[in-house]
Amino acid sequence: PYYDSLLVKVTTHALTFEGAVAKLNRNLKEFRIRGIKTNIPFLENVMQHNDFLSGEYNTSFVDSSPELFVFAKRRDRGTKLLNYIGNVTVNGFPGISSSEKPAFEDVIIPNVSDIQIADKGTKQLLDEL
Repeated sequence: PYYDSLLVKVTTHALTFEGAVAKLNRNLKEFRIRGIKTNIPFLENVMQHNDFLSGEYNTSFVDSSPELFVFAKRRDRGTKLLNYIGNVTVNGFPGISSSEKPAFEDVIIPNVSDIQIADKGTKQLLDEL
């Protein structure tokens, strides 16, 4: 029931505030975390809020902005597409016969002496001092 809620920290840098906000928005949209709820939708709403973007906010910003807690449903098309591609790759496509898997050439393992000694490294050179 208990877990560390800080899964990851994201920082962005740009020459302007608007540029940093744009980078952070993109970072938040590209996150894919499964299995637990995150505050990503909340952070996306903050980054798009007019008061935040204009700098006209104070310590009561979150309390006075209930719209920050209205979240749009994510469509998650990327994961659906990857699941589909993986399923077709592994299980094939109905109605299309699968082809033989390509035969790979035998791997040639080079002969290496078990007692081959590496050249002296930095540690050995410092030990000699």
